[in-house]
Amino acid sequence: MRTAKILTLALAFLMTLSLAACSGNGTSSGGITATPAPTPTQGGTTSPSPSDDTPNPSGDEPAVSAILDQPDDPALRGNSAGNIANQGYFAIAGERIYFRSRNDFGNLCSVNSDGSDLQKLNDDNVLYINVLGDRVYYSNNGDNGDQIYSIKTDGTDRQMLTDFEYGSIQNVHVVGERIYFSSYTKIYAMNIDGTDMQQLVDDAYGGGLNVSGGRLYYSAGKAIISLNTDGTERREIELDENPLNVIVVDGRIYYCASTGIIVDEITGTTSYALFSMRSDGSDRQEIVSDVRSFFNVDGNRVYFTGMDGNLYSIGTDGTDQQMIYEGIGREYCGVMGGRIYFSFRNMDMDSPDYLKTKLYSIKTDGTDGRFVED
Repeated sequence: MRTAKILTLALAFLMTLSLAACSGNGTSSGGITATPAPTPTQGGTTSPSPSDDTPNPSGDEPAVSAILDQPDDPALRGNSAGNIANQGYFAIAGERIYFRSRNDFGNLCSVNSDGSDLQKLNDDNVLYINVLGDRVYYSNNGDNGDQIYSIKTDGTDRQMLTDFEYGSIQNVHVVGERIYFSSYTKIYAMNIDGTDMQQLVDDAYGGGLNVSGGRLYYSAGKAIISLNTDGTERREIELDENPLNVIVVDGRIYYCASTGIIVDEITGTTSYALFSMRSDGSDRQEIVSDVRSFFNVDGNRVYFTGMDGNLYSIGTDGTDQQMIYEGIGREYCGVMGGRIYFSFRNMDMDSPDYLKTKLYSIKTDGTDGRFVED
């Protein structure tokens, strides 16, 4: 009897120790536990442990790599990732195009997609245009420096959402109920009404910011950093080159890097190569070389300006390169609604409009060219 009692007490003691260990390990059955992002240090990043990418054998949640590859819902975005990487000169909402005018010193205008009903919405000097719901969001370089504003799509109810004493605001992304943007080496997030501003990053030395699949991507030295939109689960992809103009579309990262080949001895300008890889850094491919640094991605095509100044498109797999417009020069381009929008500079010395810049659009196959504004 006494021996049985001792065995019973011993078993109870062992069960208590086992339960305590389970409750203290921070995991739950069938879930992926995110490690909080460590505080970044100057010039340093932290890579995730290998176990973060291990598929969950229970099947209750997808692997992290599958989460990163989820496509974005365009209905929740104010503009595409590619258009924002091209300074956000153009945005589309329904049949209406919103754009930065080249005739009115960068003012905000809108026009129907067929070119009719051109309207000037305000006198702000706008960049990074986003349209979501019945409001337009953008950065404005005005008397009080760079700030983020919003107005209704008819030009009324202008509101200033930020109040930075100094600074440059870039890469404004409106996604759902939040706005993400960069200022110098810092990246911020806030609600679409300007409340609840949070600093997420302070080491974005390479500039650029992209938002895709619930994560932020930016370049820092010879690396691309990603993290959740709340600042957690920071990951680093190390590269052999300095990436520029990072665009993330449907689980793939696209970026440019200098080839080191000087094409202009006076300015020291080099040509660039365009690369893509999966969002976890695998399957890295060179798509095309001898390009300028700005490009755009839409669907399964990449649009870029060659060093010869002509506009090209190429498949995202690097095949089927086509010249679609001659002589675009160094201008940014927006791609939306089956059309490409860009600035057209008249280089005809005999023309009364010599050196004047106007907005122009063509279909993605290079046909049906027309001016957006005269």
